[in-house]
Amino acid sequence: MKVIVPGKFVPERRYVVDILLGEFLGLDYMVEVVPEACDCQIVLPNGNRLVVKDHFFGAFDDGLGYLDAANVPGAVTFVRNDFFPEDDLPVIYGDGRFEVIESGGVRTIVWGADIFASAFFMLTRWEERVVTVRDNHGRFPASEALAVKRGFLHRPIVNEYADALWTMLRHLGLSQERKAHEFSIMPTHDVDTPFFAEPLPRIWRTLDLMITNRRYKAAGKQLSLQALVKSGLRKDPFDNFDFLMGISERFGLRSHFFFMGGGTDADHDGRYSIHDRAVRKLVQHVYSRGHGVGFHPSYSSHGDVAQWERELGELRSMAPCAIISGRQHYLRFSVPETWQTWDDHGLEWDSTCNYAEQAGFRCGVCDSFPVFNVLARKRLALRELPLVFMEQNLLAYQGVTDSCRIMAAVLSLANTVKRRRGVFTLLWHNSAFGARGRQVKDLYGEIIKRISE
Repeated sequence: MKVIVPGKFVPERRYVVDILLGEFLGLDYMVEVVPEACDCQIVLPNGNRLVVKDHFFGAFDDGLGYLDAANVPGAVTFVRNDFFPEDDLPVIYGDGRFEVIESGGVRTIVWGADIFASAFFMLTRWEERVVTVRDNHGRFPASEALAVKRGFLHRPIVNEYADALWTMLRHLGLSQERKAHEFSIMPTHDVDTPFFAEPLPRIWRTLDLMITNRRYKAAGKQLSLQALVKSGLRKDPFDNFDFLMGISERFGLRSHFFFMGGGTDADHDGRYSIHDRAVRKLVQHVYSRGHGVGFHPSYSSHGDVAQWERELGELRSMAPCAIISGRQHYLRFSVPETWQTWDDHGLEWDSTCNYAEQAGFRCGVCDSFPVFNVLARKRLALRELPLVFMEQNLLAYQGVTDSCRIMAAVLSLANTVKRRRGVFTLLWHNSAFGARGRQVKDLYGEIIKRISE
């Protein structure tokens, strides 16, 4: 099978072809660059072909000129066709034209939906590079994302594009078999605060902050609980590591715990040192039970590569295993700098891409994929395993505490991933149980059980 691509934006076009045809479908193909070509074409050995009309890259000079907020569309086209797995496929660039042409024994499908440019838009997150609005944590907010504005964040549309390609190629006579995918669950746990009980100086600082903000009742409860935990009269409400590992083991899963190696922001960073004896013992315990240990760069390291490097070095200096994965604290993420930093330091996969205030498919996929640096115009070795759901999407950012509503939201996303045979990556903090510990533990256990069925 041959894929013909035009002579402009070859790195970008090859990247997205490799994702859709190679990574997701697992097909064998060769790419031929034809400078005079206007559209991408997939030519089968039997002579039949699929023409995907160019509705984006052909409008620009080869380079970075397309990186402009004016090129983020204000609307998308929802396309319906019997070839598509869904009855309303969202297309970011292009139109609903679909034509089957028979001529001289050769069948050609001409498709007006530029799924290559559309997939590139979602996978690379170049939208976040050109739209400069940021929230109070310096993050690109969900409210500015095209997927949120046009109502398709809950759909892994790049996987849908791959399925549509597969259906059309089979119709044209493709004899290759598609790569088999199996649904899987990836539980992850950011260790922002491993233990509730803190050293006295940190307790005094927390209490002082609460009193300054006139949170007298909360300060009293904090002091009382610290005393009970320190005296051993109450179990540490944040020490839920054995519980989380036990749930994963019960259902044949492997949890990944991401630890901080430092941090300088007293209000947002972890209240522990990776070299504390109890923390070192915890890291060893997680590893000894066969679960993953990864990196959780601090709030203050975002945008400070030197600090980021120091923190990674501190974690690697005491970890009992290679540190190859992790997630940014507070999901603070910049395109393409964050991915490039992770790639430069030999990390293999990141799982930051989720909007703090809304669960869903930020990159439009429910599988891991190699990332692309839009400024350097190259594919990186680093893979992104997008985070689909974290408990704080609902508990903290939307104020949803009803267990039934949380369960329904998780199951809806998990079932979507199941249909695509993807990876359902979820984040549940060890410190998220709090005063509702038993109730939240029961909820978490039931969530893992239900999505494992």
